[in-house]
Amino acid sequence: MVSLKTLKCTNCGTPLTSKERDNIFICSKCENIMEFLNGDVQKVDSTIAAYKKEGGSEKVYMPFWVINVDIKVNKEKIVGGRIMRFIKSEKKMAGNQNLFVCAADIAPDIVKEWNVDFTLEPPVIEENQSFNGISRVPAVIDNEAAKQHSEFMFLRHEADISGTLQEIDYDFDINSYRIIYMPFYRNKNKYTPGI
Repeated sequence: MVSLKTLKCTNCGTPLTSKERDNIFICSKCENIMEFLNGDVQKVDSTIAAYKKEGGSEKVYMPFWVINVDIKVNKEKIVGGRIMRFIKSEKKMAGNQNLFVCAADIAPDIVKEWNVDFTLEPPVIEENQSFNGISRVPAVIDNEAAKQHSEFMFLRHEADISGTLQEIDYDFDINSYRIIYMPFYRNKNKYTPGI
């Protein structure tokens, strides 16, 4: 027998609805932001970033999980590429980092670029109190998958830096996570950051 239950806001008890598949619910009454996880909703730390650039096309909010981690590389062996790393000023991910993971269903090559760019050069975010009627791109990746994506992003970045990564031993400790709705402009299927 299947048992269905109505999802309700964790803050005010208002029933929650969604027109699209989205792991994030926003209460229509109090604008509480919650994550759908393990068959129920729970409040999630969140930020709605303000637009800083004008783009001229449709405004949308793109969901990004921000995973705060401590990364300690205990040992790595890289062959070659030392001069190119210096010339290109290639940044490594080490120490305390906020790793950005796009939660939307967007082409992987585009998402990879956004994730690395926002992680290595975090944007200065001014917070909005609400979405002000601007639509959101659905979040299809939950925080558990985002945590796995963040570790994979770290390893891929280490492998992509100039030289050949032959060995790496590291500690990857997750401290916290939150969701940030980043401002974007959408023109057909092309997205441009508005921050």
